[in-house]
Amino acid sequence: MSGIDTGEAVTRRADSVQYRWYIVAVIDVLGQKEAIRQLQKVPLKEDNRSEITVRLHESVGKRNLVRDLATGVVTSFRNASSAQCVQQMPPETKGQVGRCLHCGLKTYSFSDTVVLYAPLMTPNKDPAVWDVYRIMENCAWTLLGSVSDSVPIRGAIEIGTGIECEGDELYGPGFLAAFELQERIAQYPRIVLGKELGRWLNLQMSMPGDDRVAQDVRAHAEFCRNLANIDQDGVPFLDFLGEGIRKKIGSGSNRDLVQKGLDFARKEHQRFVEAGDHKLALRYARLRQYYEARAGDWVL
Repeated sequence: MSGIDTGEAVTRRADSVQYRWYIVAVIDVLGQKEAIRQLQKVPLKEDNRSEITVRLHESVGKRNLVRDLATGVVTSFRNASSAQCVQQMPPETKGQVGRCLHCGLKTYSFSDTVVLYAPLMTPNKDPAVWDVYRIMENCAWTLLGSVSDSVPIRGAIEIGTGIECEGDELYGPGFLAAFELQERIAQYPRIVLGKELGRWLNLQMSMPGDDRVAQDVRAHAEFCRNLANIDQDGVPFLDFLGEGIRKKIGSGSNRDLVQKGLDFARKEHQRFVEAGDHKLALRYARLRQYYEARAGDWVL
């Protein structure tokens, strides 16, 4: 019958997708839901229609800033000329290094949320530790850039299973795990890291073998581990102002971003203290403390 999906069609679609392990990051723009809720309370009249439109455009602009930051880094990873790097290496290592540099990173967004993900195994059946590193660096850069523009975000990175649906969307326990970490645990502008991610990195750090692929996997797993830290509440988080990120992206050219982020954290903390919003005052106090502890290494 026309318009009715048959069981056979569903089976054909199921055969074309793979249920496998993924690294997943979920980033959420903070404050946008509340801003939209406030607009619901405003009656729509001719004399305030333009004001409501402007406020909605401001919200969209913040969302687009975060999307552009996240997807821009992904595009740079995809466009990186890995082939040129490989060509400069000895012939006996070209194939192995090319396997390590494979990029399976994808991204999509909905509402004020951005999702980044990649399979945990490359087409050559190697651990996709490069993509794990790419996602962690991407999230660090996105958090640094957005907070410096006074657009706070929070997020989470975790591994789990799932399938890729139409439009490159990820569906399954992996996405849900990262989404719930972001929703329930992150709380303020930070990127929290899941327990399964930590276990996976520890496993890759002890990968056996002396070939170039095994060495590269161990080295990059250790580097990813060094991008993590433990927050005051005992939650593992991405240390986006820490030594690992600072050395990677360069402290000199990004000092201004860190200073702007510090100014924003101080301003928001003071704003919530004066408003008597104890919950948000406490959360931004933690962000302020983090910036004040790290900023000296960037802003001299």
